[in-house]
Amino acid sequence: MKRTNTSHENSISINNTSNVTIEGVVVAISNLTHKQNQRTTSFWTALLCQSDQNIIRITKYLSCKRKCTLHEKLVDFYNKQDGCEVNKLKFNTDDSYTASHETTVAAKQLSIKPNCLELIQLEQIESKCDGEYISFLAKILEIGPDENVIFNNADKRVLKLKRAIVIADKTTSICMNIWQDQFHLIKQNSSYKIKLAKVKFFNNEASVTTISSTTFEEINDIGDVQTSEIVEFDHDINVLGSIVSIGLIEQQPVCSKCYSKSVEITERTLKCNRCKTRYIMKNDAQENRLKLTINTSDDKSVELIIEKQKIKQLLEQCNHTHLSEEDLLENESVLLTLSSISLSIKYNSKNKTVINIEIHNI
Repeated sequence: MKRTNTSHENSISINNTSNVTIEGVVVAISNLTHKQNQRTTSFWTALLCQSDQNIIRITKYLSCKRKCTLHEKLVDFYNKQDGCEVNKLKFNTDDSYTASHETTVAAKQLSIKPNCLELIQLEQIESKCDGEYISFLAKILEIGPDENVIFNNADKRVLKLKRAIVIADKTTSICMNIWQDQFHLIKQNSSYKIKLAKVKFFNNEASVTTISSTTFEEINDIGDVQTSEIVEFDHDINVLGSIVSIGLIEQQPVCSKCYSKSVEITERTLKCNRCKTRYIMKNDAQENRLKLTINTSDDKSVELIIEKQKIKQLLEQCNHTHLSEEDLLENESVLLTLSSISLSIKYNSKNKTVINIEIHNI
């Protein structure tokens, strides 16, 4: 859904970056909110859906004023779902603009029905684009623990909490990330109409994340839901076992933006078939990591990823420091030594990366 600044079909007119006109339908608008740790400054944000279904974000910052005429008018357009034309905006990025005291809004006859507000089934998410806004009905099946996420905001680091939750409808189940300001809005085993969440793809796997404009409306139970492919949360797994092989990590090119494996490769470039990103290929060799095959104590085989440094430390622990200085793949004595040791291993359930490995004393 990329567009150029001069595109007429996207309903954007730009004479310069501080005099932008946008046409669309308001699909979300926030209340006046104080900036963090600044009681004298407030702001509001609005989302507009354009004729091509692209979503534009408009933000306005205010001083100590408790009232904003532009905000009030946009709220009215939102409530009526009428088309409008917003003038004299400042261009920030492709999808972001800033309003000022000069910004005005007027009614505009438009025939736009925002797709982002149309309710879809969860199985349809796989066909959506990364970053696309969606709305749906779902039941909350499971709520995960709090996770710390650190954002870099200018020269400050901001800590926020998120939770991974499992949602489902009659077609499928999927993971959704929800942020701390919305924790109180949901309950396990309750059903909701969820509007304006965003699709995310990571390692070619679809998920959903909420934004500040996402709304939750509790509804009557939607009945039986699909639970055959329940999403598992990341967790640590502890096993006992021994190393049976060491090798290089087989690499498959993936898109650096949406992590899709559906890519087209030329001599120097890579193009993603999902998000259409194209960029120059770089040497992405996993020089500091290796692939291990572990035979566990219950006779199961597990393939894991480990940092070379952890292998070297393990060799030093069992008094084979000289081997830690050798080539870990070429020297057969490395594998012979490691395969004779009973090990305690902790790894991540999702990415199969070894967190800790040490000698298991029986």
